[in-house]
Amino acid sequence: MSASREKKQRQDGGNAAKAAKVSKEELEYRRKAIKYTIIGVIVVVLVAALLIWNSGFFQRMMPTLKVGDETLSAAEFSYFYGTARQSTLSQMYTYVMLGYMESLPADTDMYSDTQTFRDYYMSSAVTSASQIMGVYKDALANGYTDPTVDETVANSIESMKSTAASSGLSYVAYLRQSYGKLMTASAYEKMAKIAVLASNYNSTKSDEAYTNITEDEMETYYTENKDSLDTYEYSYLQVNTETVETTDADGNELDEETVAQLQEEAAAAAQTKAEAIRDAYAEGKTIADLITEYEPSNSADHQTVTGTSAFSGFSEQMLALEPGGSDLVEGTDCWYFIVLHSRERDESATVDFHNLLVKAETTTEDSKTVAPTDAAWATAEQKINDAFNAYKGGEQTEAAFITAAEGVTEDTSGEGGFHERFPKTATAGTLYGQEVLDWLFDASRQPGDVSDPIRHEGDVDGTSQYWGYNVLYYKGTNEPVWKGTARNSLASEKISTWIEELAGNMPAEVVGSTDEIGR
Repeated sequence: MSASREKKQRQDGGNAAKAAKVSKEELEYRRKAIKYTIIGVIVVVLVAALLIWNSGFFQRMMPTLKVGDETLSAAEFSYFYGTARQSTLSQMYTYVMLGYMESLPADTDMYSDTQTFRDYYMSSAVTSASQIMGVYKDALANGYTDPTVDETVANSIESMKSTAASSGLSYVAYLRQSYGKLMTASAYEKMAKIAVLASNYNSTKSDEAYTNITEDEMETYYTENKDSLDTYEYSYLQVNTETVETTDADGNELDEETVAQLQEEAAAAAQTKAEAIRDAYAEGKTIADLITEYEPSNSADHQTVTGTSAFSGFSEQMLALEPGGSDLVEGTDCWYFIVLHSRERDESATVDFHNLLVKAETTTEDSKTVAPTDAAWATAEQKINDAFNAYKGGEQTEAAFITAAEGVTEDTSGEGGFHERFPKTATAGTLYGQEVLDWLFDASRQPGDVSDPIRHEGDVDGTSQYWGYNVLYYKGTNEPVWKGTARNSLASEKISTWIEELAGNMPAEVVGSTDEIGR
């Protein structure tokens, strides 16, 4: 081989080796590029997943509560938890306003010896879900439909949106503030429709149960529960044992023996005073005279009540008395002198009526109600007169009265402010005023009678008071008070049993994490 050819071969071999080396390096580079590209993609996916997770997207969709054959997501279960929490806090708000509590409880505060408030809300939510879903399923199974459900939920949504906007929040933000961060608009609206349909179906079934109670059922119920159904006229005087001082005039603590002796003397003095009251009554003194003379710690003079709830401290002894009887009862650090004047089944009739109610606007000052101004009274009077005149200018039937009351009456008891089986009781008088009772229970009242506007002035110290005008449509008398009470109780028992049975067919079981529910 020539020298030039040999040189060329060496060059070609060197170039090949060089090319091979370049290809190897390029291949390694490409491998690394692909590797890091894949890693980069994975990182992007993981970051995106983390962001989605932190947004609560997956948590909201996770199965959380199995109710019968239905499985609720965390967002849907949040509806029941939030409702339970709001209901509880709403009830307790009154105690905060009245000063019985300094603030509403935190979820971590103890509801009972064994439950935090969060535990209680969770338990209530599970129970509620089982009951509502049970009633809902029964409604569907029986072909129950209600065209008002969508409108009711739509109105609720609009109200929430309005409240949210006034607070500077979006609709969804407001929902999450109320029901927890896992709530969504679609979950709320779905569960709200279910709850409203179940509620309306329950009302329909309750009305049926109430109407279908028989005379025999009511008589049997009375026989078994007459203590709680009878009306009692009674009096009592309570003499408390005086609290003794545990220190002397110089502020020095008294020894236990001395304090015990003083307490015995105070108890004996209370007993002596109570016995003197008993003896004076036996000698012919009236309850009113005894109250004036002895100034008891608490008392009632010929008070009328239905049931024994008023007899706290002496119910057993009161029930043992015959009408006209009396007794001296030892209580806790006190003595009671009690008299039963009469006991009977309340056969007084109830009435059915419509109430066109227009309230005069009041204001609040230092947590107390301030009576309406003259201008507020004038506005209320004009409003009720307009409705009243509209009724008088028409057919003057019950249907016409309901029409005149629509959109005007502030009595939401029923259609056109309807009250059924309304009793003449002290409670009714407190709610609507003696003027209303006097008109409704006038002996000359006839079906179809309509009152002129009746002005009612509330009590600024009352908790359920109003100021305004009533126009009443008298529909007629109804069954006596005791039957109304028996009918209510029996219907409630039947509906409670019905709901328990339906809930039993829809057992609830937590199947997912509830750590984020309601947070």
